[in-house]
Amino acid sequence: MRSLLIAAIAACSVSAGTADAANITVHAEGVLSEFFDPDNLLPFPEPGAGAVFRLSFTYDDQTDDVLSNDPSFGLYLEPFSSFQLEIAGQVFSPLSMSRIDVLNNFFLVPPVDDDVTDAWVALTVNQDLTDAPDVDRLEWFFLGLATTTSAAPSSILNSDTLIPPFGPQPWDEAIITYRIQLTDPESNGFITLAEATAQVTSITVVPVPAAFWLLGSALCAAACRRRFN
Repeated sequence: MRSLLIAAIAACSVSAGTADAANITVHAEGVLSEFFDPDNLLPFPEPGAGAVFRLSFTYDDQTDDVLSNDPSFGLYLEPFSSFQLEIAGQVFSPLSMSRIDVLNNFFLVPPVDDDVTDAWVALTVNQDLTDAPDVDRLEWFFLGLATTTSAAPSSILNSDTLIPPFGPQPWDEAIITYRIQLTDPESNGFITLAEATAQVTSITVVPVPAAFWLLGSALCAAACRRRFN
């Protein structure tokens, strides 16, 4: 009877974990490397040397790719259930829109079409119209992982599969950034007004919510006890 009870509890534990397996939590940490804010637009003063940035978010890895027909660009809209950035002890909540971009062997437009970019980017952004026509003010923070060579991690990434981020190696660039920009209609690019950037030192990825797994196991165990008693 005891072996049957253990087997039943194990089955409940597996089913509880499977139900939540699509939720992934990412913790990224980095150290301040650049600060630019001549007009005091950022919502925090310049952090001291060695200030730590911590970015944590949870996303659903079953989020649909809205560019599923594009083999080199995966776009996953509103995938997060939580998103939080901490800079030198100050915590910032998500802005109005969020997305994950996965670029795999994404050829850039001329004059840099000889370069190949692989990237994994998680971002949240607030977009406000300015008084100037065709100009938007963008305020966003994000985890950005990118390489501009044809080497790794192109063999790992797949734009149509939302794999977890990894690093900071082997990326050419691994950063956590809080940035304020204006769109530039003349160049179809951006003008950076303010920015605080940290070089990523670690990325940890875990399935969540583990607490629900334990709760599910406990409930199953209690039900099995009642049944077998």
